[in-house]
Amino acid sequence: MENKMRKKIWIVLIAFLLLAQPSAASLPFMRGTVITAEAASRKVSLSKKKLSMAIAGKTTVQLRNINRKKKITWSSSNKKIASVKKQAGGKAVVTANKAGKAVITAKYAGKKYQIRVTVKSPALSKKSLTIKAGKKISIELKNTAASKKVTWKSSKSSVASVKAGSKGKATITARKKGTAKITALYRGKKFTCTVKVSAPAPKLSAKSKTLYKGKSFTLELKNAPSSVKWATSNKKIAAIKKISKSKYKVTAKKAGTAKITAKAGGKTYTCKITVKNKAGSQNTAANSGTAINQAGSRKYTYDMVVLNRYELYTGVPIVVYVKTNDPTFSAADIQLEKGKKTNVMASYADVRYVGNYEPNVLYSEYKVAGGYLVTFETEQAGDNTMLIYGGNSWIPQVVAKEKITVHNFKQAEQAWLKKILAQETNSSMTADEKMTALADYVRENFRYTPSYNGAVVDLVSKKGAYFENHIADCITATNIMCNFADLLGLKNEATYAGYLNHYYTTAWISGKAYTYDASPLSGTGALSRIDYVI
Repeated sequence: MENKMRKKIWIVLIAFLLLAQPSAASLPFMRGTVITAEAASRKVSLSKKKLSMAIAGKTTVQLRNINRKKKITWSSSNKKIASVKKQAGGKAVVTANKAGKAVITAKYAGKKYQIRVTVKSPALSKKSLTIKAGKKISIELKNTAASKKVTWKSSKSSVASVKAGSKGKATITARKKGTAKITALYRGKKFTCTVKVSAPAPKLSAKSKTLYKGKSFTLELKNAPSSVKWATSNKKIAAIKKISKSKYKVTAKKAGTAKITAKAGGKTYTCKITVKNKAGSQNTAANSGTAINQAGSRKYTYDMVVLNRYELYTGVPIVVYVKTNDPTFSAADIQLEKGKKTNVMASYADVRYVGNYEPNVLYSEYKVAGGYLVTFETEQAGDNTMLIYGGNSWIPQVVAKEKITVHNFKQAEQAWLKKILAQETNSSMTADEKMTALADYVRENFRYTPSYNGAVVDLVSKKGAYFENHIADCITATNIMCNFADLLGLKNEATYAGYLNHYYTTAWISGKAYTYDASPLSGTGALSRIDYVI
C-alpha cells in the first residue's frame, strides 16, 4: 500500500516539473532527459538614427541585437550623396560623397531600419574680417573630414600670417596695415577670407618705471599718430626731453613719484615713474665707511652700491660696485648678515666699462681707478644686509653696509607666467593656439642677449630676472616656453635644433609633437645704448 502511494507521488511530481518549464539552462532530474528554456530576445535597433557628415567623411554604424545567421541588406536612397558598404557583425560604413540628404536603410528579418544622413559642404567661419596689427584671431574651415588635410596660405604674410591648427582650424596674426587673402586648400578646392589689417593702437613702451637719481631712459609711444603731446606731472622728480614726436628722454631728478603722459588721438597714455636715491638700497642706511690699516698709518675708504636696476631675486646675479683705495680688498670681504652669499661669479679690480655708445660711433672705454665689480648669487630670500669687512686683518670690522631685499625667484616667476598666460590666451583656444600665442608674445616682447662684433656684451645695468629685463637668448626663451607648457599640463622638452647651439621647445598635444621657437630675432640684440649706473 505504501509503495503504491509513493509511486503516485513521484508521478505527480514529475508531471508538475514537466509542465512548469523553469528558466534554468538544464534540469537533469531524469536519466536521459534534459529540460531547457530559451531566454527572451532583445530589441533590434540601429546605433544611430541621424548623421551629420562632412564631404569625404566616413562613419561606422551598426544594427544591434541581431542573429548573425540572418541576412542584413544595406542600401542608400541616393548613393551620390551618401553610400553604404556592408561590414561584418551587423556593421556598415557610410561615406559622404557630396552635399545633400539621403536615407540609409538596413533590411533585416522582414523589417526596415533607417538612418537620415545630412552631408554639409566645407565653409569658412569668416569670409572677411578687420583686425588691428599685433592682434590674433581664429578661423575655421567647417565641415571637413578628419582624415583630410587642410592647407592654409596667406597672399601677403608681412601683412597677415596664418598658422594651421587642428580639425580645420587656424590662427591669423595681423602684422602691419594692409590687406591680405587667407586661403584654405581642401580636397583641391580653395576657400578664401579677405583680411584687412588696420594700424595698431598706440601703446607706451612702459607703464611704470623705477629709476635711481640721475639716471634716465627713453619712453616711446609706439604706433603714435601724427600729433602727440607729452607732459610730466612733476619735472623736479622726473624731467622729460624730446627725442622725436614719439620718443622722449625721461631723467630722474630726485626721490619721489611722477607721471609722464602722452596725449594722442583723444586718448591719454600714462607711465608712472618712481625715483629712488640709490640702486638696491631699501633705506638710507650707511653704505660707506673708513678703516685704519694694521700698521695704523693710513686710512682706507670704502663705498659700495648695488648696480641692479631691477628687483633682487634668489639665484639671479647681484652686481655690487665697491670703490676703495684698499689694495688688499677682495670679493671675500663682502658677506651677508643672514645666511651666506654663494657662487661668487666675478671680481674685477680697476673696473673697465663701455659707455656713451651711439649708432655708427666707435665704443669708448672708461676705467674707474680703485674700483671693484663683484658679482654673486644668493639663495637667501628676505631682508638682508651686505657687509664689507676691512681694516685690521686680525680684528676685522664692518666698514660699510648696504641693506637689500631679495625676493623668491620661483614664486615671482610663477606669478609672471600665470599673468601672461591669462593675458595672451583664453578658454576657447586649443592648446596649440595657446602655445603659439605665448611663443609670439616672447618673440615680440623680449630682446636678444646684447652683442657686439659677435661677442656677448654683459650689461651690468640690465642684470635681473628675465621677466623684468625682458632679455633672452634661445635657451632662456625655450625654458620660458617649457614653463608655459607645464602650466598647460603638456609633456614637453627642450630640443636641440642641430645647429649653432640653437634650441626650441617641443610639446606633445593629444600624442602629437608640436614645436615652438620663441627665441627673439638676433637683430634685436644690437646695442643702441649702454647706460651704467656707476
